[in-house]
Amino acid sequence: MIDAAALQGVKLRKTETTAKPDLKSESNSKSESLASTAKITSVTKIRNESDRREYFFSSGIDAWYEPLKDVTFPSLFIALTFEEKLALLSNYLDAFREEITKEQGKEEVDEIEGILKRYVSQNPEGNGPVFGDGGAAGVLANLAERIDRGMGEMREQIEGENRNCGFFVKLSTRSPKDSRSVLRRAEELFKKEVQAVKSDSSSSASDMSSISNLKWTLLAECVRQACCVRSGEEALEVLSDSRRVGEDIKYEMAEIESGGGGSGDPINTSGNIINTNTKLATPPPISLVLRPFDQRVTPATEFRGFVWNGKFTCAGQYFYELYFPELQSEKAIIAADLQRFWQDEVRGKLFGNGNDSSVADSDARFGTKVPCFMMDLVWIKGGAKEDAKKTGRGNQVLLVEINPFDGEGLGAFPASTGLFNWDDPGDRRVMMGESKDTQSEFTLRLCTEVPDQKRLERNKNPAWVRLIKS
Repeated sequence: MIDAAALQGVKLRKTETTAKPDLKSESNSKSESLASTAKITSVTKIRNESDRREYFFSSGIDAWYEPLKDVTFPSLFIALTFEEKLALLSNYLDAFREEITKEQGKEEVDEIEGILKRYVSQNPEGNGPVFGDGGAAGVLANLAERIDRGMGEMREQIEGENRNCGFFVKLSTRSPKDSRSVLRRAEELFKKEVQAVKSDSSSSASDMSSISNLKWTLLAECVRQACCVRSGEEALEVLSDSRRVGEDIKYEMAEIESGGGGSGDPINTSGNIINTNTKLATPPPISLVLRPFDQRVTPATEFRGFVWNGKFTCAGQYFYELYFPELQSEKAIIAADLQRFWQDEVRGKLFGNGNDSSVADSDARFGTKVPCFMMDLVWIKGGAKEDAKKTGRGNQVLLVEINPFDGEGLGAFPASTGLFNWDDPGDRRVMMGESKDTQSEFTLRLCTEVPDQKRLERNKNPAWVRLIKS
């Protein structure tokens, strides 16, 4: 990543001659790029933005949860009405109008406002959409009640001391981990944790890099803890100030308006919505997902795996720039556990097992529609159930979620690929399962040294950097 600050004051030297372009080199580069794109497209079948939107929505949790519910976290799905989605979209625009304009241009704001104007009655004074007497908050009040009921239902099914647990709330597409309210809560937790570390004379971190690594690790855990909600009201606060949530709902609206949702059911509205001839999206529209918050999950337990054309090729730490010394001696075990989990628990249920009649066609369709994706996994040392421990498999692997990966527009940027770089030819071969340089068909990467403090600050979320420096 280029450090813009480092370029200030740099003057370019005037050249005396203009080098002739290497037309042969440019031609070869373009040919290689076209060949690579064709190769990717032959696997993903994505040829335009409409295909890409369908690929994105086809990878949601509602598409894979049923066949994999025994190897993931318990989940309750709550349907979102069209009106509730528009209310969340309106909240998103209110919260991020300035940032959207600065980063994406006024055209993006105009597009969101256009969606709201087409479906929601507008204030005569030009102050935006009108959602009845209670506004957007009134529309979402009913959703908050349904979330509360859902939490109550899930708690009744939980035994023991975990019965009063909190919950992780997300869309069926992505989670609101970027929520402003989550970050505010994390800041409070982080300041307390840092103070506790400073007061602990037994802390082993001594040099600046180790201290920095410790602080980043603490912050990652504080952000995770801050995602835990205990009521519908808290859940809506997190959902309403997340750009990821707003972007996904806007993306679904674009799919509906492009004709991608024309075969679904008509909009169910309470009367505040105009233009009710629109059909709901197919594949299934975005829904809300509730999951009991599992305290066993920590930043050190999380991994991101890559599946290309039905093959689990590689995985790396989810928090890829943090050093966890406890993982270093476990690398071979983790790699074996992740591969076994894929082969025994996941692959056949998403892609089919050939002549195995126990795998229903409906379960195997996921891999047909989404042959390439990222799996977020949790590896819990000693966390397996008693029956599994008897077979010598004492560690537990769980699937957190699946995210689309298409090698072009979905998930192919460094913040998603982590310890792998899709733009690096060698890494790309590893991720596509074509590398001849590795001794194994599967590659697991860990951060093997304490990261440089400045590198972390360059590559991390600016809001996180602010907290680290505070």
